[in-house]
Amino acid sequence: MNNQTPAGWYPDPQGSPRQRYWDGNQWTEQFAPAENLASATQPIPRAQQQWAEQPAPLAKPARPWWKRRWVQITAAAVVAFFAIGGIASALSPQDNSSDNAAASPTTSASKSPAAPATVTVTATPKATHTKAPAKTVTKPSRTQHPTKSVTAAPTSWTMPDEKGKTLQAAQDDIQLVSGNPLFYSTSTDALGADRMQLWDRDLRVCAQTPRAGTTFTEDTAVDFSVVKLDETCP
Repeated sequence: MNNQTPAGWYPDPQGSPRQRYWDGNQWTEQFAPAENLASATQPIPRAQQQWAEQPAPLAKPARPWWKRRWVQITAAAVVAFFAIGGIASALSPQDNSSDNAAASPTTSASKSPAAPATVTVTATPKATHTKAPAKTVTKPSRTQHPTKSVTAAPTSWTMPDEKGKTLQAAQDDIQLVSGNPLFYSTSTDALGADRMQLWDRDLRVCAQTPRAGTTFTEDTAVDFSVVKLDETCP
């Protein structure tokens, strides 16, 4: 369009199905829906249509990040920094050595080689160890203690009289006389009923074997004939 075309809404010269606003001098970025084409200000003249139908120039592709100017400047600054540091570190040892040589030229020249030290080794005579005389140990003679006389325990005892006592008391007397708390004695039913004797304190001795006053040993079979406390001996 030229400057003679009044400002208004016209068909998009790029070919889109929309209206585009012409401000009298140039196309703007304002668009309107296609249904408003009927109310457009006026159609584009033929000469202007040819210009409008030309394809829009392609957008310029974005530049890669590594080609951007600020990236290149930063990279160049980093490379220059490390290069300067490397050159400085390479030159510093030579400069220090030359400075040290210039500062003390007479130090190295004034030093003379040290004379070798003479070491005299004097052998020390070994000490002579004299063995001490062996000690004579005299063991005291053993004093013979008097022999203790050991009285052998009796192997036989006198049978006590247990008639009329409880069976428990009779058994305790036999163990006391013999000195054997495990001395074994038996008991029988004096009435001949062959009843078992469960409670020794509830039974009374009617007769005994061996008889009272006789001798008995560990091998003697001691037996008591018993009845209940409320029974009469036969």
